[in-house]
Amino acid sequence: MITFQDTISNTKLSMIELISFNLCFYFFPWISFLITLFCLYLTYKKYSEFLLPFSINLKRKTSMKSILENPKEENIIFSNETPIPKILKPNELLIKIYSSSINPVDYKIPISKIPFLRWYFFPYFNIGYDISGKIIDKGEKVTKFNIGDFIYGFSKKGSLQEYTISNENEIIKKPNNINFNEASSLPLVTLTVYQSLFWFYKKEDLINKKILVIGASGGVGHVGIQLFKYFNMKVYGVCSFKNSNFVLNYGIEKVFNYDNKESLNNCLNEKFDFIFDTVSSFEKNDGNQFEIYGKTLSDNGKYVCINGNYYNFFWGVVDSFFNFKLFEKKNRHLHFMMKFRYNDLENIGKIINEGNIKPNISVREFNKEEVVKGFDELKSRRTKGKIVFEIFKDKKN
Repeated sequence: MITFQDTISNTKLSMIELISFNLCFYFFPWISFLITLFCLYLTYKKYSEFLLPFSINLKRKTSMKSILENPKEENIIFSNETPIPKILKPNELLIKIYSSSINPVDYKIPISKIPFLRWYFFPYFNIGYDISGKIIDKGEKVTKFNIGDFIYGFSKKGSLQEYTISNENEIIKKPNNINFNEASSLPLVTLTVYQSLFWFYKKEDLINKKILVIGASGGVGHVGIQLFKYFNMKVYGVCSFKNSNFVLNYGIEKVFNYDNKESLNNCLNEKFDFIFDTVSSFEKNDGNQFEIYGKTLSDNGKYVCINGNYYNFFWGVVDSFFNFKLFEKKNRHLHFMMKFRYNDLENIGKIINEGNIKPNISVREFNKEEVVKGFDELKSRRTKGKIVFEIFKDKKN
């Protein structure tokens, strides 16, 4: 049973919040008063939205299984009694989640660790974005979908749970030629690849462009290869020697191994029109891949990093949010931030329906032990393809 103490275990005031609030209270007492009222309103709104009491009546179906908090050590709560979310806006839908996949963003940007912002999500924190499943209820202004439709896409209300709420512009109908497990692995990675590619180029400019995918065997990398090939680009990849055959199966021009000196030198002697970096990470000791591979860019070559350190992340958010390129350096996008765009989802759905994208997935059971193992594997950055959790095996209802 979820207790009040469980839900606030990771929401205690940080030193930053305490110092900021006290300074504000000392110099601007009226602002502090208004902030306090606003926090009380947000807390009330969350309680009224999710109906999270101290105990939950299980006589009727009002609760669900879910993973709460954040995928950090000993911070995961597996609950059988999380309240099923309610539709609160006319353009929202209630989704029964059949499958969900995880992505690095799910643990790299933990909401409960962000001062002030985390209080908006009080009293608990859902995890994940990627979903596939069935619409079981919808708001009065939803026009694109009907109850019973099979869909895939995103939810900002969590995906590692049995039910969630999505906006009608965050999902599309599931393509018929992939199953629910495969569908749930694709939303975030396909949009990231698609949008980062068209950040610099128009479709007609892509033909025969020479592209290097760093981290070609990963969840984003192996899907990126397939999208790049769809747009008639000449695709090269960087991965470990162990994963070379896996990457070659996708029909790319050549694979370079970062753990083989000769192979790496061969790569560094090439020139590429576009480099897609999935490896540079938030972690301090991973290094900057641009320092290694940036020298392989052609004179007008472009470089997109979908990760990066916190400095790059900050400017990447600003850059992508305002949709301009003031913070690029030498044709390099510091940190690409994917946006939830319905039109892009539709375009990718057509490509999938044509049979041009087939994800490699590892399907796991939906329980705390498997979720913890899945995140540990994801953090190791040695995965081949995507990790998927099958939440409902019986998909008839």
